[in-house]
Amino acid sequence: MSARNVRIEETKDYDQFISLLGNRKLDEQHVRRLVNKMSKEGNLTQVFPIVVNERMEVIDGQHRLEALRRLEWPVFYEVKKGLNIETVQALNTGTKNWTWFDYAFSFAERGNENYLKFLNLWDYFNLPYSIILLFCGKHDYSNSRHGGFSKGNFVLEDQTYTFALLKQYKEVAEAANHSGNKFAQALYTIFRLPEYDHKRMVTKMEKYGGDLKGYTNKQDYMRAIEDIYNTYVKEAEQVRLF
Repeated sequence: MSARNVRIEETKDYDQFISLLGNRKLDEQHVRRLVNKMSKEGNLTQVFPIVVNERMEVIDGQHRLEALRRLEWPVFYEVKKGLNIETVQALNTGTKNWTWFDYAFSFAERGNENYLKFLNLWDYFNLPYSIILLFCGKHDYSNSRHGGFSKGNFVLEDQTYTFALLKQYKEVAEAANHSGNKFAQALYTIFRLPEYDHKRMVTKMEKYGGDLKGYTNKQDYMRAIEDIYNTYVKEAEQVRLF
C-alpha cells in the first residue's frame, strides 16, 4: 500500500497494457531520454507509477512504459476506474502541453472527419498550422492556445474551396519566395475578391516579389501586394485590392 492507500501492482507483462485510443503519439526523443535517465537513476515507476483504467488503457505514463519495455524492467502501476482520454488531456495541462497536432490526431483517430481532413491538408501542403487554419476560415481559433480546435469544435465546411485557396497561396508564396502569417492573411482576403486574377498575381510575383519586405501588419502587406499586382499595368486595368 502507498501513503494514499492505493495498491501498486508490478508486472513485466507489457502486452497487458493497452494504448488509449486518441492519445498522442509517442515522442521517440522523450522515450530515449527516459531510458537514459532510468539507466542512471533506477525505475521511476516505483515512485511515479503508471496509471491505467479498469480496461488497462494507459492514462498516464505511456512514455515510461515504453522505456521500461526497452529496458526489460518491471512496470509499477495503479488502476483507477473511470478515466478516459479527457483525463489524459487534463493531466497534461501545465506539464508537457498537447500541441495542435496532438489534438488533431486524437480527434481524427476517434473518427472525427473534420480533423482528419485538416491533417490531410497540412500533410499535402506542408504549411504551418496557423496558415492552414486561416484558409479554413477559422480566425477565432488562433486567438488563444488552440481555442475551440482543442475542444473538438473545428469544422471544415468546404474542403474543395479550402484546397483551392491553399493551392493559390502556395503558388503565390513560391513565386514571391515569401511567406508568413501576415502575408497569408493579406492573400486570404485578396483571393476572395471577385476581380482577383490568379495568373496575373503569380506572374507579377515571379518578377517583382523580391520587393516584398517583412511587414508587421496585414494592411502594409495588402498595399505592397497591390503595388506589385498593378506594376506596369495600364491605369484603366489597375485593380484596388483593399
